[in-house]
Amino acid sequence: MKRIPSFALLLALCLLLSGCFSDILENLVGGESSSVVDESSTVSNDDSFTSETDSSLESGITPFQSREISSLTELRDYIRDNKDRGVLSFGFKYLGDSSELDGVVIARIATACVVNYYIENENEYTITIIEYPGDRIVDAYRSGDMHLLNDDEKKALKIAEEIVNDAAAKAKNSYELEILLHDEVLKRVSYFDGTTEVPDAFNPPRHLTVVGALIDGKANCQGYAGAFYTLASIAGFEVGRMSVYNNDGSHICNTIKLDGNWYVVDTTFNDAFTDSEDAPSLYYLFNAGRDMCCDFVWSEETEYYPIADKSDENYYYFEQKGKSVLCFDDEKKLANEIMKRWYYDGVTEFHAAVLGKKVTWEELADEFQNASIPAEVGYNYTIWTLFNGRDSFFAVRLTGE
Repeated sequence: MKRIPSFALLLALCLLLSGCFSDILENLVGGESSSVVDESSTVSNDDSFTSETDSSLESGITPFQSREISSLTELRDYIRDNKDRGVLSFGFKYLGDSSELDGVVIARIATACVVNYYIENENEYTITIIEYPGDRIVDAYRSGDMHLLNDDEKKALKIAEEIVNDAAAKAKNSYELEILLHDEVLKRVSYFDGTTEVPDAFNPPRHLTVVGALIDGKANCQGYAGAFYTLASIAGFEVGRMSVYNNDGSHICNTIKLDGNWYVVDTTFNDAFTDSEDAPSLYYLFNAGRDMCCDFVWSEETEYYPIADKSDENYYYFEQKGKSVLCFDDEKKLANEIMKRWYYDGVTEFHAAVLGKKVTWEELADEFQNASIPAEVGYNYTIWTLFNGRDSFFAVRLTGE
């Protein structure tokens, strides 16, 4: 008897995240000046990177650090080195093209929620970085000093600690721990397309932050990235955020360091391919090198740490209790392995990839018919699929009739 599946469902990933991608606001400060900027203004782009020219910062302030900077990439490294040492106020003299540098650019490079800055003598900058709530929460967790956290941030920290402790008790290794934290963000958070304006630097809209993600359960890309940053940092991973672009505009994702290399993790995109609350992630951008980031580009100055050129399958594909991720170069092999594990081992949910080619859900489903299990067995299946320009990704659920 030929096996006939009773239904099949395709849910494709929608990459057009409304509200998360839009044009960048440019030219915050126009013209040239030979003195301190004396006007106060605030703008924000879709990343919620905000910059302010602050007249309360008086001329003559001695910055904590000051250096001559010749390029945006040199500025990136300077900001990174200061932030890594916990220094959030410092100065620099910019020797490059001043037209390429404004507060939005500085905030984007610094992955900051807000940057207060003033300019003296045309190219001498003093800036103060105001961090996202996730940064403040992680700083407080590491130092044990909670006095700078507001009540919501303390609540978010408590939730984050509970999530990390629970995941750590279940994980067999660091990669399973990362997966569990990643999946917890997807389980708890729904995408919310709200304002990206930040009128109060120390109290940004909740959906832009880990507060909205973990307490309210809704966030845009900033909040998703803030949640993963907070959880993974508390768990002991080296984690960051990075501003990227695709054809629809700009976006924030996470970066993570694994065995000396940096990879991209994007909980927003991994959670966006379906409206179904219980649908599995395709892990489309999970520990991805440049070769997996086919839809993303980014400028050199926003690449806080260098992203690996090639994904490592030991980090990108994985197995964990109750789930299997299968990686093949042929859909026939993949379909046969899925059906065998379902029939003989009782596994019902799979994450999978066919490397180096485009395979449709129909082609994979057709191959289920040829799998080496008893012909009289009936089954139902649901398939989610995505092709990233190089590899085909699948999530599959199987049940008996």
